[in-house]
Amino acid sequence: MKWKLSKHIWVFLVLVFTNFTFYVNGTTIGGTVNFGSSDHNYVSFSAIYSICNKNPPDALWFSAYGSSSERDQFNVDVDVEAVWGFHAQLVRIDINQGWGQKHVVVNWNARFDTIEDPCTPGGSCQNYGYGQRCNCFSGYEGPTCTNIDDCKPGPCQNSGTCTDLLNDYSCRCVAGFTGKTCSININECVPQPCQNSGTCTDLINDYRCTCEAGYTGKSCHIDIDECAPLPCKNNATCTDLINDYSCTCKPGFTDKNCNTDIDECGPQPCQNNATCTDLINDYKCTCEPGYTGKNCSINIDECAPQPCENNATCIDLINDYKCICQAGYTDKNCSTDIDECGPQPCQNSVTCTDLINDYRCTCEPGYTGKNCSINIDECAPNPRENNATCTDLINDYNCTCKPGFTDKNCSTGKKEFENSCCTIK
Repeated sequence: MKWKLSKHIWVFLVLVFTNFTFYVNGTTIGGTVNFGSSDHNYVSFSAIYSICNKNPPDALWFSAYGSSSERDQFNVDVDVEAVWGFHAQLVRIDINQGWGQKHVVVNWNARFDTIEDPCTPGGSCQNYGYGQRCNCFSGYEGPTCTNIDDCKPGPCQNSGTCTDLLNDYSCRCVAGFTGKTCSININECVPQPCQNSGTCTDLINDYRCTCEAGYTGKSCHIDIDECAPLPCKNNATCTDLINDYSCTCKPGFTDKNCNTDIDECGPQPCQNNATCTDLINDYKCTCEPGYTGKNCSINIDECAPQPCENNATCIDLINDYKCICQAGYTDKNCSTDIDECGPQPCQNSVTCTDLINDYRCTCEPGYTGKNCSINIDECAPNPRENNATCTDLINDYNCTCKPGFTDKNCSTGKKEFENSCCTIK
């Protein structure tokens, strides 16, 4: 049967002993303990050692095994805490209930192991009486000079992360803060990131620029292109300015956006009552009859085509002309020969022949003159003889002979009447 050892180990510090044993690293001691009617017994030993020489026992390893007349042997290990300095170990071994009144023999062994100087690295070891003590360096405290946790008060502000150092601490600041304790907000406006007269507002690990009109972007470095919305109309050219734009209008347009068609008819360019029609960068004049030209300022010369004929003189009028005809011609263009025979100027005529500004009458026999109005005086050549009387007829004459004479001209008759006078009627 396996023996159950109590987990309670009493360690007594003995202040005064007359005989001590010095144990070095790896030393093993042992012995035998007899159990009679009692269910527990003790193993005791004492040691003194110099911990500052760096060869103190670190732990006491205790092992025991027992046997009885009724049971097989058993083994058990017991971990015994070390006590620094002048010390004694007293180990109580308990056996399980039910083994009382039985004879049990327990053999035990103990081994001492050493470690490094307990004050290292935070202090220096000093032998003190039958023991030792640690003189701690700055930043260390406690019996074995453990490092003081300088992050314990939480010195790092603004969510900074604290790292404990030797008698110091280090804060790893979140973005936007600096300083020993991360208490300083980094002023991101200090380098003046805002361009073009923008106003900078410091934020946490950032900044905000309030831009002047016409600029945008994180640092107000972008000139807003006011031409981007295509404000200029009618194919005008847009020039971007600061918070503005300028439109260079195509001819014929005006206003800020070149949206207004210039009224070229405004100055009344059309003359002579012409009608003006506004065009793009132009105008059109609808002229009154008789005028031409861009502005209807030119009187059309209706005489230019030489409408007047027969050497007539042309006088230009408004949308008209006047022909001053040569004598003998008439109508608008003097193209009509005036028929001077029209009024029947010829009297006692066989025919009238029209001439240029004249006429010619072909007279009946016995008539003469321009108009054949003159009866030819056939008596004028004095055809009568012998003092006969001549009477003019149409294309003829009649002689009234004196007694004694006869024939057409009264030329035949008595001689005595030859020299007689004849009166012409």
